[in-house]
Amino acid sequence: MVLCLLPVLPPELRPIIQIDGGKLMSSDINELYRRVIYRNNTLTDLLTTSRSTPGELVA
Repeated sequence: MVLCLLPVLPPELRPIIQIDGGKLMSSDINELYRRVIYRNNTLTDLLTTSRSTPGELVA
């Protein structure tokens, strides 16, 4: 399933904080959003460049 719209929490509810040594740490939900967007883009690319049907790509 290719997503067209993805509801996203506001930044205040998924903060990025600075920890010891100046490193940044983000909320786990930010990583989940990144993975969903990456996989959605990959699937969209496969569907637009492949001659296979979606069912053949999944099977």
